[in-house]
Amino acid sequence: MVEVVLSGAQTAKQGANAAGGVEQTLTADLDRTARLMALETLDQQTELFAGAVTRVQIASLEQALRTLAVEIRCAASRSPSTSAI
Repeated sequence: MVEVVLSGAQTAKQGANAAGGVEQTLTADLDRTARLMALETLDQQTELFAGAVTRVQIASLEQALRTLAVEIRCAASRSPSTSAI
């Protein structure tokens, strides 16, 4: 769950927002008579993470932290006036 929050915060910092999310993008292209059935809710997404074995959750968090660190370093190198966290 922590990895979701961390990656969400970094994504928001980079300018992403819910209006440009995958659900909005996909549904904008649907025929108005189409019946949407395949996208999961936030609760369902959270349950997927919560149900994972602890070691899998830890590995996933570690990977998310490594990815976040790379993204922060890349952003800092593109903007010399901004200090890295």
